[in-house]
Amino acid sequence: MSSDPTSKDFLKHVKKLVDPGSEGEWTEDDTLYLFQAFMRTGGKGVEAVFAPIANGSRYAERMQLLFSASNARTQRTMAEGAIPGYFHTDAKCTDPGPAELQALAAIGRQYVKNLKELAKASDDDELLGALKLIQGVKFVKARPTNFGVEDRDAQDLIHESIGGCIDEWESSSSSPVLVLGEAYYSIANRYELGYFFRWPLFEEQCAVDVFQPIFALWKLGASCTFAKETIFIHPL
Repeated sequence: MSSDPTSKDFLKHVKKLVDPGSEGEWTEDDTLYLFQAFMRTGGKGVEAVFAPIANGSRYAERMQLLFSASNARTQRTMAEGAIPGYFHTDAKCTDPGPAELQALAAIGRQYVKNLKELAKASDDDELLGALKLIQGVKFVKARPTNFGVEDRDAQDLIHESIGGCIDEWESSSSSPVLVLGEAYYSIANRYELGYFFRWPLFEEQCAVDVFQPIFALWKLGASCTFAKETIFIHPL
């Protein structure tokens, strides 16, 4: 059975792929915008990043989902002479029709359901309790910012608890994929989307693909925000 490289050796491998001419050793911070290095090729070659890892194909498959969804817009932006900083799709979620609203609501409900499984797998009763209070899904045309104290507290609790669950699972892992934290975050500046792309690291902890709805929303040009009793779906 092959074993994974050390984090140090994995960083050497990644540096050799995307920045072979630079001096010094890479750290986790140097992986920022790693996946953007494969934008020009539409993701071709990104599988080489994960080649030294025993289940590297699982991570590469998820990255291909990213490039498949975003490549048309990326190539058009580059043709206009600009270099995209983050990954985007062509989808707009500014004025969805009835069918689109139903689809968005279904994704939102699924995300709440998935997070309950995350809470159970992590024995996080506080997170589970907060999620049980969420009874509705509502589409709004902009991210809500005028929450009252109770809604802000619920939002903070859910967001911080999700991160806490993932941090706990990461602390018990020695996978070299952990050094790509900055790279995953810089895909679209959202931790939960990064969690989706590196979910193979966590799937033994929880059988449900918890953050798949976040990817589904992102592909549609949408995101979500929690309040005490509602999950709001809104444009990115």
